[in-house]
Amino acid sequence: MLFVELRFLWFFALVFGVHWSLRSSTARKGWLLLASYAFYGAWDLNLLSLIAASTLVDYCAGRGIAEASTQGKRRAWLGVSLAANLGLLGFFKYFNFFAESAAELASWLGLPVSNWTLAIILPVGISFYTFQTLSYSLDIYRGKLEPRESFLDLALFVSFFPQLVAGPIVRAVQFLPQLAEPRRWDAHVRARVALVTIASGFFKKAVLSDHLAPLVDQVYADPAAFDAASTWLAATLFHLQLYLDFSGYSEMAIGLAGLLGYELPRNFATPYLSRSVTEFWRRWHITLGAWFAQYLYVPLGGSHGTRSATYRNLMVVFLVSGLWHGANWTFVVWGLIHGLAVVAERTRLGARLTRLPGPAALLYVNLVYLFSLVFFRSESIQSASISLRHLVGMTDGAAQRTDQGLWMLAAVFFVGHALIARGRVLERAAAVSPMRFAVGFGVAAALVLPWVSTEPAPFLYFQF
Repeated sequence: MLFVELRFLWFFALVFGVHWSLRSSTARKGWLLLASYAFYGAWDLNLLSLIAASTLVDYCAGRGIAEASTQGKRRAWLGVSLAANLGLLGFFKYFNFFAESAAELASWLGLPVSNWTLAIILPVGISFYTFQTLSYSLDIYRGKLEPRESFLDLALFVSFFPQLVAGPIVRAVQFLPQLAEPRRWDAHVRARVALVTIASGFFKKAVLSDHLAPLVDQVYADPAAFDAASTWLAATLFHLQLYLDFSGYSEMAIGLAGLLGYELPRNFATPYLSRSVTEFWRRWHITLGAWFAQYLYVPLGGSHGTRSATYRNLMVVFLVSGLWHGANWTFVVWGLIHGLAVVAERTRLGARLTRLPGPAALLYVNLVYLFSLVFFRSESIQSASISLRHLVGMTDGAAQRTDQGLWMLAAVFFVGHALIARGRVLERAAAVSPMRFAVGFGVAAALVLPWVSTEPAPFLYFQF
């Protein structure tokens, strides 16, 4: 893991150095576009054609929407954007899922079954950049944004490498205006805040999350081989691992963008301190929630119709969100659980859950999320059912046990999360003298690096 991170550090140092040495704003943007394509192409050069195609389609669709003389033509151009982007996403991510599901249904009905699956490579981050490109054409259609004359600006927005493969999901109205103004280096505030943000994300990922991954992977690979205590431990640790891994990446992306002069939206706001599931979804993966609110929930009618229509809209959003996360019925069930919880909290009986005392409310929210994550992490519904039976005490399982001392580790992480939520590290970093900041940052790095995990663990959201 450390080797991978250091290799990326050299790449970013080169990008950073050349970027700020260029005086022309256009040259800087061209350099960042080249770097972004090189970054993504390191996975598979062939997949660059998908990003380029999405960019070209939306560039043309955006101009077509703006220049269309009738509403029908505007809708036609928007349809081109939706068909192209969702068509690529659907083919690469969901073709085999639906083909396998159809085959299983046919087999259950006693019909002859053919193998329609294809050897398809899932492009890294396709769910993220597809939503970003769609925000461009959708906002032009809604009158929130003017089409870009510069193809370079749109291409950089789509492929900006710090958050390209795992977010935060940046909408066009948030990023494109920044490209219209020259970026200026701010060594006093921006650089310090960015460095602390990067360090925080690196610590979450390489020191905390990666140490949890082996144990979680071991239990979920064969849930029947472990007892109830081990299953509870693995579920609790994955509950932590997912937050540390994903928020860690988001913070590194935000910090790297900050060093290049750009601002990315916040993606997490201490979600495990939420007092309701509804509040949790305002604080977890904030940019995805905002995207679905703007482009799915509101067009469906939002909360302006009848109560049953509102409940329907909420369920649609959470079911689509579950499917967005992965082409597996486990993700659909995960979304269903959260949709039902949010709907329940809007009923008279369910509203009582949102008025629980502090500790009880925190326990309620985290248990709902922990149980939902059993489906999120499991390979299949069958594997998830085995883990759930362990969790609710319906079976003793095998005699294997994991190290019970990790329960204390889990407790420390929960306490640490609460303490971080109350800290003002970024404000203090910007206030101290340059010398004190440099010394403090160096000492912190020296203390942390020996604890970096030596076992590589891919970012969890790279698969989406």
